[in-house]
Formats: sequence, structure tokens, C-alpha cells
Amino acid sequence: PVRLLSRVLALPYHHPLEVAKAFATLDRLSDGRAIVGVGAGHVEAEFALLGVDFAARGAYMEAALPALRAALDGDVPGAALAPPPVQASVPLWVGGSSPVAVRRAAQHGDGWLPQGVRPRDLPGIVTRLRDLRAYLSARPATSMRALACTLQRQDAMKYRAAFVAASVAELVALIDSVLEG
Repeated sequence: PVRLLSRVLALPYHHPLEVAKAFATLDRLSDGRAIVGVGAGHVEAEFALLGVDFAARGAYMEAALPALRAALDGDVPGAALAPPPVQASVPLWVGGSSPVAVRRAAQHGDGWLPQGVRPRDLPGIVTRLRDLRAYLSARPATSMRALACTLQRQDAMKYRAAFVAASVAELVALIDSVLEG
């Protein structure tokens, strides 16, 4: 089935409970196909327009990610997700390619959304992500096929036709070929 992924929601612009409630509703309406994709955000002007402290976004992410996970799983006393999500645990993918973003994905995420990564750099980052997941004893590791590749423009154009026309199996094979170099 087709999944519905936000790519990416700048979490510092929102309260974690607000995000959890919205995605619980989306998950219910989509019959369990929602994936929450979040990141710290990087456009300083947007933070200024919203009155959000750009410099504090990292600290906010550190607090908001566990709160979002708890809210998505219904583990927040006094809060209710209504309608409840179909999935027992709505997947949470964390975006970004800085070392801190990769650590956050390993620690708090069910998947990773790289930003501006060259295909030749993916294997090393994926290895780091797996190593961090093991070290941090994070949530049960999901397959790295839960990886949404963001390729630089020249590579994106090269793979565009394949992504548009491919079946899920073909996409997995294409991602594997990129990861294997």
C-alpha cells in the first residue's frame, strides 16, 4: 500500500501533542498508512516569521522527540488521541544529515530522512546510523529500506524516471544499488 509521509515537518514550529493528534487522525483516515517525518528545520527566516528561537531548535528537538513518541503511542496521561490511530505505533522518521540529526534518528526514529546526501556518502552514514542504534539500544531497528533517499539534483535527475515508474520491489532494488555503490 501507498504510505503517507510528511517530508519533513519542522517540529520546533509545533507542540508534540498537536503533531501526534494530527497524525493519529491521518493514520485513522488512511487506514494505518501514516508516517510522521520530522526535522529540526534550517530556514532561519521561517523561525523569525513564526517567533520561534532558531538557536534553541536543537534543545527543543531533544525534548520534543521523546514527547512526540510518547504521545503517538498514547503514553501521555491526561491526553487522548481521538480518533485513535490504526497503527499501534505510528512510525516516526527523523530528518537531517548532520551528525546530530543522524544520532536523533538512531535514538528516536523508526526511519531516517536524509537531506542533501550524495549517494556515495549513504553507506557510511547508514553504517553510522545502525551502529548508533545498536549502541543507544534505541527502539527496535527497522529495515534501512525505511530510508527515503534525497539525492543531489544531478543524481535525482538520473534516477527520476526509475522512481516514477518503479514498483515497490524495484524501488527497494534501486535503493539497495545506491547503498551498495
